[in-house]
Amino acid sequence: MTLSYQSCQALRTIPEDKSRIKKEDILSKCNVCTDTLVCQKCSARLKLLDRYINANIPVDFWHREMSDFQGDKKLSKLYSTINEDLKEYYLNGKSYLLVGNHGVGKTFFGCGLLKLACAKNYRALYSTMGDIVNVLVNGDKKVRYDARRELMMVSFLVLDEFDSRFMGSDAAAELFGRILESIIRIRLQNHMPTILVSNNGDPTEALGNHLGPSMNSLINGYVKKMTIIGRDFRENGK
Repeated sequence: MTLSYQSCQALRTIPEDKSRIKKEDILSKCNVCTDTLVCQKCSARLKLLDRYINANIPVDFWHREMSDFQGDKKLSKLYSTINEDLKEYYLNGKSYLLVGNHGVGKTFFGCGLLKLACAKNYRALYSTMGDIVNVLVNGDKKVRYDARRELMMVSFLVLDEFDSRFMGSDAAAELFGRILESIIRIRLQNHMPTILVSNNGDPTEALGNHLGPSMNSLINGYVKKMTIIGRDFRENGK
């Protein structure tokens, strides 16, 4: 059965030139491919890359592997458990809130999970709170509809930068908060795997007296919170 939603291009942030050049690079390094014929191995690599691009996985994580991850062992163990039976994980629909300082591997894990989903031909999406705010508040009617539907129904969702700096107290923020609560509520009640990534121990604190407790109740009821520790691996480009 095909899911009844279309990919919302407004949520995609991968530069087209990066995608094009990477594909050209794959073909140029192959001794079998020609200008008119793509070998089976390269064809498979290109299809997987297209899935990464459609999932909006940042370029920086295309070739990073969880097998090389040297951060918090809780993330490595969780990834290994999911990797053992991705279908079972999807059917159970477990969701996580990953909280920790910058650069400790939260996004690394999230993108690793999405790459695993892409390899198994699940539909996946990576996005940030800032991008979602922009699309759901400022997009036209069709864009908002497509974005909301995809965010609700995509098989695996990683929502990065899930913290209060993107939410103020004005009417737009109130509107966004209500839409976001609806999206997350539907995903969690339908057991759709959702990874929330935050640097804030209480990312719902800026949603106000009504939405904050409501969102907190959802997260506490359906989402396992994991505090990720370790050094900032992004220091000095590492």
